[in-house]
Amino acid sequence: MSSGMDRIWGEVKRRILPVDRKDAVARAKAAAAAAIPGLELPLSSMHLLERDGQVAEPPLRKRPRPFQDGQPMTDHLLERSSDLQDLAERYNPVNSLVQRGRNREAMAGDWDSCAGQLTRALSPRKLQDPTHVFCATPDRFVVVRLEGRLSRGEIGPRSEVAWQLPRQNLAWVRGRNDIRHNTHELGFTDGSWTTVLFTSDGWHALGKTFPQRLGYRDARPGSTD
Repeated sequence: MSSGMDRIWGEVKRRILPVDRKDAVARAKAAAAAAIPGLELPLSSMHLLERDGQVAEPPLRKRPRPFQDGQPMTDHLLERSSDLQDLAERYNPVNSLVQRGRNREAMAGDWDSCAGQLTRALSPRKLQDPTHVFCATPDRFVVVRLEGRLSRGEIGPRSEVAWQLPRQNLAWVRGRNDIRHNTHELGFTDGSWTTVLFTSDGWHALGKTFPQRLGYRDARPGSTD
């Protein structure tokens, strides 16, 4: 009885007390590093990553289903319900007009381009928002998806590689702090680009690993403006 009450009280405290974000980020990076076998990555080579809110959400059929192995049937049923809700919202004419106004100049390329594939990886079908960690390895860039919501301090236990790209296929990075702090455009060698948010501290160290780095006053490569 006592142990049961201890567990309940521990859960209550976890939900009402503020999360130590620095500790949660460190645990997320450690879990991401463990998901890439054969490498020992410094924490400075990893950064939390999100899709920018102005980038269009991919069509339902293009969004990945995270953590498929061992997913309970109840989760599949709830996920299906969530998919139907997403579909209804997508075809709501009011939502379509609002979304169309928000999505300008946030991404270029189709859903199978490098930018499109990254955006798809950051837009899984989900019951709860997973955590994504961008990792710079010696030969490629990798996004690891972690189960759990970082804002609640929940990390794991499941993880998976959501996206990866050879380093030479990332052509440029353009800072967009004029829009929002930590906002960046990532441009690829196939001509596509997308907008993301690097949401943890330590951008300076990670930024050094990128190729051509641009400021928001610099013209976007390939732009006709």
